[in-house]
Amino acid sequence: MKKNFRSTPEFITNRINALNSDNIIVATIIKINKNQIEDLKFRNLNLQLNNNQISFNNQYIPENTVGSFSRKNINGYKIVYKDQHKIRKSFYLGERPYYGDWSKGYFSLYVTREVYPYDDIPPRELSITTELLEETENDFKIKVSVDIILNRNEENFDEELFFVINLLQENIYSVNVFSSETTREEYLRTLSLTWDIFPPGDRNDDLERIMRGSRNLTPEKVEEVQNKYDYLVNLNPAEIISGLSGMRKYFGAKFSDNLVVFENLNYGNAIYVLFENWVELSQMSRTEIQTRPANEYIRIKHTANWQQNLERIIAGRR
Repeated sequence: MKKNFRSTPEFITNRINALNSDNIIVATIIKINKNQIEDLKFRNLNLQLNNNQISFNNQYIPENTVGSFSRKNINGYKIVYKDQHKIRKSFYLGERPYYGDWSKGYFSLYVTREVYPYDDIPPRELSITTELLEETENDFKIKVSVDIILNRNEENFDEELFFVINLLQENIYSVNVFSSETTREEYLRTLSLTWDIFPPGDRNDDLERIMRGSRNLTPEKVEEVQNKYDYLVNLNPAEIISGLSGMRKYFGAKFSDNLVVFENLNYGNAIYVLFENWVELSQMSRTEIQTRPANEYIRIKHTANWQQNLERIIAGRR
């Protein structure tokens, strides 16, 4: 059972050439006998059978322990060109207190080093979606796909296709490609964030407004959103923001005209801080934002001290 491909398989290339659409979905249709529900190769889907009713993860981001492409999907990666001369590059090291005393103020610390040229590939954070197509007395037919539409006229199509088929392959051990019924224009429109911006008001009304249109929010996720809403409101933002991008829901807070924070409602493993050009950046997808210069945004992963890091940035830039 092959976990990864070293190159795009010939059967994938032949199938793409036979399709009448430029828009491609990487997916696979799996047939699972009800006695196979506990099969380890389907464990990532969290398949469960209770009272002859199937349940599973409708959408999830693969864990970075699954394989190299799942790890790159979450963490990103670097392509280093050691055959070239080193260059000088500045790196952001976080916020620092003046004279070691936070009460005296903060500043952003950057250092300059000589490094080999490299391309910093941001995390794609693609998710896998699952849909039950048909159920018989003994079997389930399930569609599993990666939630991105690839257009074969794009310059980087081959590179993206190779990444996406490997992401699905190492998680499901099965892969295929299909024509998308969604046009490229429709897909791009879903990537554009439309923000709903409003001043903090009644907590219940605000939370209802933020979570409206979100899918598959478990009680635990609802509680997490409530806690993060309470945390952001306690930081005294000028306005609350909520936005929808396709199947991804965002929310956050605006502290000034040049300071906005937001995160993904469904996959909140990091919070984004946008600065002077936040209006422009907010119309981009998360992946596009991560290709922008480092001085235009800061991405803070939800590690143990993420709140302290965020508070220092907000205090230093207000």
